[in-house]
Amino acid sequence: MNLVTLRTYSDRVEANLHLTLLENNGIEAIIENDQEVLINPGILSGAGIIIKVLEEDYEKALKIIENG
Repeated sequence: MNLVTLRTYSDRVEANLHLTLLENNGIEAIIENDQEVLINPGILSGAGIIIKVLEEDYEKALKIIENG
């Protein structure tokens, strides 16, 4: 079970909207670096907010976000 980066965001709201969209379509996903934005609003680490999905769900998840 490998997790891969689906997308990186600078906007916490957009990341959470996409996370909800994925979950509503049966894709398990996680967010990384979200707390960094809460601690230092306006100052993102080099990584930004990252959504990760299972490698086998990557293509489906990408289509959901692009069409969502």
